[in-house]
Amino acid sequence: MKFATDSIIDFDIDVIMNAIHAIEKAVSEDVPRQLAENHLETNNYLAFIRGDFINSNLRELTTSGCGELLPFQRFGWRGRLLVDRLNRLTYSITTQANLHQIPRKHRQKPHFLQTLLAVENSDLEGCGRQLTLYDMDPFEQETYHADFDDIVNGFFDSSEGYRHCVITYQAQRDEVTDISLVLLDSKFAVVEEYSLNEFRRPDFSQLTVSASSDDAVEREAHNVATKSLTKLKKGIKPGLREIAEEA
Repeated sequence: MKFATDSIIDFDIDVIMNAIHAIEKAVSEDVPRQLAENHLETNNYLAFIRGDFINSNLRELTTSGCGELLPFQRFGWRGRLLVDRLNRLTYSITTQANLHQIPRKHRQKPHFLQTLLAVENSDLEGCGRQLTLYDMDPFEQETYHADFDDIVNGFFDSSEGYRHCVITYQAQRDEVTDISLVLLDSKFAVVEEYSLNEFRRPDFSQLTVSASSDDAVEREAHNVATKSLTKLKKGIKPGLREIAEEA
């Protein structure tokens, strides 16, 4: 399934829906509940807890067979990639603000997203690519490929033609305010970008009412998303827009 007739990638809507649901549940339910149940003097851990909840939600949602989770580790930080083997796609999830900052930070070792884009999307070229900092790649291809092998760890091979997409979101308080799917080239320039806002559930709390209602809610959400698919428009942008740091 394609989001647009001229898209270069086929997507599995169920895999993407799993990612959207994982994000919304983490933002709207899991983190607020964590704060309500744990009255701490400070909440410094919240900088990472949302991502942990997203990964846990993905683990539960992918047990249905819609996508697989690929675990990897960078020093003391553990991450997860969502993998669609049928369409040969990998996905990572991050905030819009963080995506904007990743290529700007000086590093001794590539960020995992830099590595994934350098290997999986090496032959793509986005619109309006910057001709300054982003073209001055600080790492050799050999470094990227070695890092890629370390991340993927035999889950699939770099020669299999996988592409990497980023599901990026913005949240205020306990609500997801914007969510998109972005295909980037190796220099973080946008190749294709799609809004996923029409795929969000209008009342996510229904999912936790009772276990018996889960299947019906899933079917209804899938039907709504599928009907909305024809309305989804592709937006080509010259680069990642400036986004203020989230509170």
